[in-house]
Amino acid sequence: MNSPDSVRWAFVLLLAGVAAAGCTSEPRVAHLVEDLGVIQYASADTLFPRLVFADGKTSLNDRCMVRRVKLNNRLPGLYVNGSPVGFC
Repeated sequence: MNSPDSVRWAFVLLLAGVAAAGCTSEPRVAHLVEDLGVIQYASADTLFPRLVFADGKTSLNDRCMVRRVKLNNRLPGLYVNGSPVGFC
């Protein structure tokens, strides 16, 4: 059977490995899209159109995540892992 000290060291090494795996040279962060210019609706014929940002990317969502209403093209989006998300 394992001694308490060996189990303790195994746990410490496991935690150190998890911490090292989570550390990358370039952390992924979200950033605002406000400096990219005009935000337009993708189509005017739908009730909940997606937003098209000045860099050509389309929003992941088609409606507000909280209120479930149409996205506001006057509010800057937010890039999450390289894709923009719109707000209401």
